[in-house]
Amino acid sequence: MSKKFYLSILLTAIILVTPLVVTVAPKPGYLTGERRRPNEFPAWPKIQANSIKKFFREFEAFFADHFPGRNIFLMLAAELHMAELTNLDDCYRGRKNWLFLGDNYGRGVSKLRGEIFLSPHDLLRQNMRYKTMAQAAQAIGAEFVIFIGPNKSSIYPEYLPQVIIPAAKRFITPLVTSLRQTGLKIYDPTDLLKASKNKGLLYYRTDTHWNDLGAHEAFNGFLAYMGLPPLPLLKLIESPKLVKGDLVAIGGYNEFPTATGDNFELDWGESPPAWREENGRYLNVQSTSNKTVWVFGDSFANALRPYLAATFKDTRFFPHGEFEAVLESQKPGPDLIIVEIVERNFGY
Repeated sequence: MSKKFYLSILLTAIILVTPLVVTVAPKPGYLTGERRRPNEFPAWPKIQANSIKKFFREFEAFFADHFPGRNIFLMLAAELHMAELTNLDDCYRGRKNWLFLGDNYGRGVSKLRGEIFLSPHDLLRQNMRYKTMAQAAQAIGAEFVIFIGPNKSSIYPEYLPQVIIPAAKRFITPLVTSLRQTGLKIYDPTDLLKASKNKGLLYYRTDTHWNDLGAHEAFNGFLAYMGLPPLPLLKLIESPKLVKGDLVAIGGYNEFPTATGDNFELDWGESPPAWREENGRYLNVQSTSNKTVWVFGDSFANALRPYLAATFKDTRFFPHGEFEAVLESQKPGPDLIIVEIVERNFGY
């Protein structure tokens, strides 16, 4: 007999057996998630049109409350709704109204799930790319370091929807390992940020980026990694200002719930750093380090600006794409070159 025949038998059995199971199965307890008791089996109707209609209306409500595996189906439906799977390409919704960047941006979701990986050819190509940059920095007397800005999903996987399960091995791990084996300095604050989550939210719930607190924690770790002096004393004060992050627009939301707790303001106290800005260049006569630095970065570098300006006597910022042109045209060179790059674009 054909598979179609057996499938028809199975579907018929489900249709016939399910009402019986619903009728004789033990009654579910209080429906906590809906704050009500389940509907009872209705009284048998009188032989009247209105009574019969009422019976079947009440039986439908009874059937829905007593359907086998009802809670499982409701939880799955909630997770599917939360994930908004139709928009995984741009932005998707996680638990407790956290938003995450979709797969159109550096294949972030595919990397997170372990669906794509760096081939040996990719690893060789990326190794050559960064080694060439490091050699160019060395040629002008500058130290070279890569500073990774972790994806929000790497720091807060607990807020991802249940249907998105991170792979056991991060996409960037093979590249970080191989570059370090060649002697390149790579600073990845992922583990440090995970350990710092008890200090407050480190990323905006509705934005792609870390906030001032997250950037501060990551930069403190960077100073220790590079053997540089600590930042001047400062406070990070939680701000009551609500943040409507970039992911609200990316996700196409007209309105989206926001809350306090993920926005912080810098307070330098009575002795603020004495830097001045000249066309994007920060000069500081009271810097904690006497080094000059060039930062080739993306949007994750924005929250690092005050910490960099407080640390170095001369700080300049450039886009990634200007690396070669800047090194050829700008003289003299700096003491240190930082290539800051968000995780989703590292090795992409």
